[in-house]
Amino acid sequence: MATPPASGPERWTTSTHSNQQDCVQWRRGARGVDVRDSKVAGPHAPVLAVGDDGWRAFVAGLTPRA
Repeated sequence: MATPPASGPERWTTSTHSNQQDCVQWRRGARGVDVRDSKVAGPHAPVLAVGDDGWRAFVAGLTPRA
C-alpha cells in the first residue's frame, strides 16, 4: 500500500488506510495534513493537524505486514 503524499487533496477525502469503515478523512493542511473523524464531520468537527512525517508514520503503522 503506497503512502499518500503529505500534500494531499484540498477537499476532505476518506482515507482508504483506516480499515475502520472509512472513518478517517484527510486533506492538505497548512503544515502537513488535517485529519478528522468522518462520523463527526461538519463545520465544528475537531481537526487534528499532523506534520508530513507524522502522517506517513500513521499510514505506515496501518499498512498490513506480510
